[in-house]
Amino acid sequence: MEVRSEAAWLRGYVHRWCPSVWAADVLSFIADPVQAKFIDSEATDIIINCTRQWGKTTTAGIKAAHKARFVKESEVLVVSATQRQAGILEAKAQWALTKAAQKFQPVMGKEYEVVEYDPDDGPQIVRRSVLSLELSNGSRIISTPASEDSIRGYSPSMIIVDEDSRVSDALYDALRPMRAAHPCQLVLQSTPNGKRGHFYREWIGDDSAWTRIKV
Repeated sequence: MEVRSEAAWLRGYVHRWCPSVWAADVLSFIADPVQAKFIDSEATDIIINCTRQWGKTTTAGIKAAHKARFVKESEVLVVSATQRQAGILEAKAQWALTKAAQKFQPVMGKEYEVVEYDPDDGPQIVRRSVLSLELSNGSRIISTPASEDSIRGYSPSMIIVDEDSRVSDALYDALRPMRAAHPCQLVLQSTPNGKRGHFYREWIGDDSAWTRIKV
């Protein structure tokens, strides 16, 4: 049992600091190299210019879920071009957290399931709605359609803007004072939408603060 505890501690450490390994072990999601680069990145500013059907919504949902699960009292704000898109990304995060919780449940007739660490170590979902969920460790994931009013009042530790090329410049500008007050990771991800708007400007700009990922 002591050997298992040491192995469990090590696996839990790897899962905490390498989200793509957590996704593979717990969610059976095998990320391709570019997806893994995004999921594991700790860069403050990330911009992803990708094709359709690459899996950006799923990978963003996994990244949000990992943050909420492993960093207590974190607040992940997901902003999407439409309420429908916001709901889809929220559902991906909920899927990841629900599957992780199921993975670590005791198995009838056994002392414990063959897992990486104690099932009691993982927070559970305690509240959920179409566009938000809260975990027992105090973390929250809030998804919202893109409007200046909808993002006010939050103090996020991570912001993910989905289909950012369809989001207004005014909304993007409203995120800046929020980050100034509470520094956090910002992810802009989108398929292209012409040579206009803040997404295009940040993508072609020379600001070295951005980690640029092209698919």
